Amino acid sequence: MPALSFRSGLTTSTDLLDTLEVRPEATVPFEADGFERWIDADADGCDSAREVLIAASHPSMIVVEPPCTVAAGSWHSLYDNSFESDPAQLTVDHTVPLEEAWESGAWAWTAAQRRDFANDLRYAQTTLVTARSAIDAQKGSQDPAEWRPPYQGVHCKYADLWIFVKSRWNLSVDAAEYAALVQMLSDNCPVGTGVPERGLTPGRGSAAIIGQVGSAGTVFRLLRVEAYAADGSLGGRTTVDNDGTYELTGLAPGTYRIKFVGGTSGALDQWYSTEGPGAEATPVQVSSGGVIPGIDVGLEKPRLFTDIPPEHPHFSNITWAAASGYLAGYPDGTFRPETLVDRGSLASILYRYAGSPPVPDSAYTFTDVPAGSDDNDAIRWVAAWDIDTGYADGTFRPDQEITRRTLAVFLHRLADRPPVPADAHIYAPYSDIQPGVANYEELAWLASTFVIVGNPDGTFGPDQRIERGMMAHALNLYRFGFSFPVIGTVPSTAFADVPAGSQFAGEIADLHAKGVITGWTDGTFRPLDPVHRDAVAAFMYRLQGTPTTTLPAESPFADLRPDHPYYPHISWLSAQEITTGWPDETFRPIAPVNRDAMAAFLYRLAGSPSFTPPAQSPFADLTTANQFYKEITWLAQTGISTGWSDHTFRPYEPVNRDAMAAFLYRFDAKH
Repeated sequence: MPALSFRSGLTTSTDLLDTLEVRPEATVPFEADGFERWIDADADGCDSAREVLIAASHPSMIVVEPPCTVAAGSWHSLYDNSFESDPAQLTVDHTVPLEEAWESGAWAWTAAQRRDFANDLRYAQTTLVTARSAIDAQKGSQDPAEWRPPYQGVHCKYADLWIFVKSRWNLSVDAAEYAALVQMLSDNCPVGTGVPERGLTPGRGSAAIIGQVGSAGTVFRLLRVEAYAADGSLGGRTTVDNDGTYELTGLAPGTYRIKFVGGTSGALDQWYSTEGPGAEATPVQVSSGGVIPGIDVGLEKPRLFTDIPPEHPHFSNITWAAASGYLAGYPDGTFRPETLVDRGSLASILYRYAGSPPVPDSAYTFTDVPAGSDDNDAIRWVAAWDIDTGYADGTFRPDQEITRRTLAVFLHRLADRPPVPADAHIYAPYSDIQPGVANYEELAWLASTFVIVGNPDGTFGPDQRIERGMMAHALNLYRFGFSFPVIGTVPSTAFADVPAGSQFAGEIADLHAKGVITGWTDGTFRPLDPVHRDAVAAFMYRLQGTPTTTLPAESPFADLRPDHPYYPHISWLSAQEITTGWPDETFRPIAPVNRDAMAAFLYRLAGSPSFTPPAQSPFADLTTANQFYKEITWLAQTGISTGWSDHTFRPYEPVNRDAMAAFLYRFDAKH
């Protein structure tokens, strides 16, 4: 039997659990004889139960007498975390009992399919496990809502195995079972709990599509692969492994269109098509239990601007800066990388890089920067934090072109004036940066960072102008190479994986300081993880000041138990009619929140204000018939989320935790 293996496409059991169908158990009377157990499939003289015992024992202690009598060994009893040497005291247990499987869908299987389930040896200690007979008798046919292993330390693994078996065999869960599994997985389960690959055998269970993604410079782990059924509904979703491979599993039989969602990976969205990029999607048909390989695609990088082709030397930097909202293009679709940067633009770029923090009321005003002008807030912010206080005549001169010297001064002060390294003269020995020159400290510091390098003639060129392409390049190197604090913002030191200066670090730090958002016990925030529905409920509840609420005696949702850690928060969210849950009366607390649902939540949190949506959609991928069209366009109109630089909103893309922090931060500033 192959060892249990794991993949990154579905890296947590909570993700896999959310793909299972939640429905009541079948009432068809259980037929125990419907499952043919303990067959000798490979005709080696050992039935499947003995195969499990032989494989599970410590190899140095197993004793097998002919023809296949397991006389002795050393086994781990999973449920009570004990060890047993007497096979007579052991049982080979079905992780998901046969009766439970029957009520979850096996009643409709063929006799051959039930036989295959009852003797599933493809994954060791998964569908079939070793357990003490006395403990197994206590378990019987109960699911996790009714029985859990007596040894609490195995609850995480038990939930993992239960979910895996249900998924592998396309079995449903009932609402109470779902809620119990959610609770088990929330009890400090290890980070990155593995989910085994599904063992799909042709002719039974759910189906899979597998393939390879190719795209130079793409961060594959940020790609998603989605399967859309003929009626447009989402049939399945997964992510791509670091090597570009993916497995889209758990699909019901049918015909699908396969979409590759670029997100923040550096690649464009694209449908699978045998005709190439941009062509009409090629349908992929899967049968029950079928595995369709070779659904490969070469993704293109986004060309956000007509004058920035992928081969442009600053393509990646400009794409990053534009996607992050730090530098924008022009209305005609160009970026104009050779256009010189002026002081007003530099102030705005760094202000946005800092997270667009509040401007102090006492901030300076300048005679040549009118109130309400595009760069006014940014200029007043850089002046308030002494990054640049303008000129003695009361002007800021926003249209004045900047030089390397100007950039050195701004970045040095933005980083709260770090000292010049003692060995700066060794690593940056430029003839025109010597003690005594104007702004020596700032120039020597910038040169030593290699954010900008000197010229072939050995000079640094302090008075050389800065073009927009070079500005994007410098800012990207600055954020990648260093973790300087950003003056005027709350340093993001609360989380190990949110360095100061990273995207949304200021917003995350602000909300954490206010007690709105929290991280994990390992000191991380996991900014790129999709935010779950239960976490959003908690964030919104705290953002509103943890209002007093009367908890209902009976849960408003079938899959939410009163002992769930976010029960008060979700109950409050429901009472305020910010969410009504799903039609099957579930809340699905660990499901990710998509961007369209996020818009609806925030609109309702704002009190569902009067708003007339525009007659024409402002987004290329959003029609006026969209369920949340009003809420999404309200969100855009308020500036909480204005979509992507390619004029899309991507309503069905999950919201990451860092982006959710940014949305809540902006919401809080406006309400």
